[in-house]
Amino acid sequence: RGLLWAQSNGTIVVGAGLAGLAAAYRLQQAGFVVEVLEKRDRVGGRVLTLRRDGFVIDAGPDAMTEGYRNYKNLAAEVGLGSDFVPSSAVVGLVRDGRVIDIDTSRLHNMLFTPALSWRAKLGFALALLRQRKLFVGVDSFRLTDSAAFDSGSESAEAFSLRVFGREITDYVIDPLIRLVVGSGAAQASRLSVLGGLVNWSVPLMNIKGGLDALPKALAQRLDIRTGVDVEQVTENAKG
Repeated sequence: RGLLWAQSNGTIVVGAGLAGLAAAYRLQQAGFVVEVLEKRDRVGGRVLTLRRDGFVIDAGPDAMTEGYRNYKNLAAEVGLGSDFVPSSAVVGLVRDGRVIDIDTSRLHNMLFTPALSWRAKLGFALALLRQRKLFVGVDSFRLTDSAAFDSGSESAEAFSLRVFGREITDYVIDPLIRLVVGSGAAQASRLSVLGGLVNWSVPLMNIKGGLDALPKALAQRLDIRTGVDVEQVTENAKG
């Protein structure tokens, strides 16, 4: 999410997350003089990559899928096109104080995982079957085209509780929403559930060296001021 402030002599983008950086980059390409203001001392927003003891740890979003077309095209523009690598299909589900690994590429492992009860797994499968009409036509990478499937009064959490129940909501849907959207199911819309589940089977990918490579590459091409706390944006007669 980037907030734009524009006048004839230039443009200010408030926020150096991926959306703000991408907006600033495109505006600069279009001939605008752009300055990006960021409250933190770094760029990237929710994208945070840590490097410790020889390990690369993506502490925010930790993967993308092959369907991230715009993301991949933008990365290629800034020289990262050859740095995409396959990501492991193994996900860790935390339950009762321990991490349970699930290989999502193998149906057998998903069916027999101890992370979920048989009642929850059976109910999940039946609910997906009953709700299959909702998934037809939903493009998980162009959710704005599927706005008719959304609801202004029902969050992703409320929808999941109604359709799938508490166990699936807590241990499948909420983690999935956090991966895709970056916030919990209670703060996301119903459409996020549909988009996330449609996207479930698409292979995961990553960027060699960490996902902060893209925001850093964009930042190198932009005028960015960090440590700036924007308190108010006012629109006047001149814009």
